[in-house]
Amino acid sequence: MVQLLTATLERRRHLFTKLVMSIVRQAMTYRRGKGNPLTRAEVERLNSLLPGVSFKIPELLDRAFLESLSGTSEVRREPQSGPLSIERSKVLASLLIEIGRLNPQERGLRFEGFLSELFGAFELAPRGSFRLVGEQIDGSFRLDGQTYLVEAKWHGPQIGFADLMTFSGKVGGKASWSRGLFVSNSGFTAEGLEAFARGRQTN
Repeated sequence: MVQLLTATLERRRHLFTKLVMSIVRQAMTYRRGKGNPLTRAEVERLNSLLPGVSFKIPELLDRAFLESLSGTSEVRREPQSGPLSIERSKVLASLLIEIGRLNPQERGLRFEGFLSELFGAFELAPRGSFRLVGEQIDGSFRLDGQTYLVEAKWHGPQIGFADLMTFSGKVGGKASWSRGLFVSNSGFTAEGLEAFARGRQTN
């Protein structure tokens, strides 16, 4: 099994997520039949290891999926309820100002890092960007037991309908209960927001 995973990572990286999901599903079926079901702690351990090979699999992070497994969470952390310290607030503000001085190519990546720092300051369990087959996810965080996928944009023009629809497709393609947060430094066009909200459920 280890050799198969290693070979896939090295030679057919685009199939790694599919392989891991197949292994997890087969393990669930096999071990359930043996009376030794796959536990939530084991899946969370897997989730903690995947970033080490630059992968994160949203399906394995879904709250509904994790709660369907036996056992309890390996780590339970309550979000920080109090306000940020003055020192931490100053550090975050300085980071944001510094990002604004960078060239556009560097700015996007640093903005993702800033958001991760911000979510971490409020103990929202941020995760960095990861790539799925055919798409890029800028990161994720957890709030009230829900995982939110993140899209981060630092553009001159405001974000319009097309970008909103693209991100909505990414989120909706994971599961019906998936949620997402689109963060735009330049804001959103009024027309884009109105068109996006018209006649569809937002998540």
